[in-house]
Amino acid sequence: MTLRNITGDVLLRQIREKRALDFQRQYHVTDPFIKRLGLETELQGHSGCVNCLEWNEKGDLLASGSDDQHVIVWDPFRHLKLITMHTGHAANIFSVKVNSSFLCEQ
Repeated sequence: MTLRNITGDVLLRQIREKRALDFQRQYHVTDPFIKRLGLETELQGHSGCVNCLEWNEKGDLLASGSDDQHVIVWDPFRHLKLITMHTGHAANIFSVKVNSSFLCEQ
């Protein structure tokens, strides 16, 4: 069995939807599989409903956008909030994207 980077495959799946079936077959992503997943921890930080999540390219950081009009960048594996940004939005946030060059400058 060869080791593969699932993060890269997830990114390719997002970019090329035609690969979704191949992805599903490779990782056996089925409804029963999803139902067996458990909650490891709940990251505390937003005061509103979280509407969107986005992993960085390396798969070690997670960004979340919320009804509280904030974006938070997390180290989800250490359960740490790294950056909290008030976006200036006047309403809920429904999409978030990770700019790796911005995160490197922080």
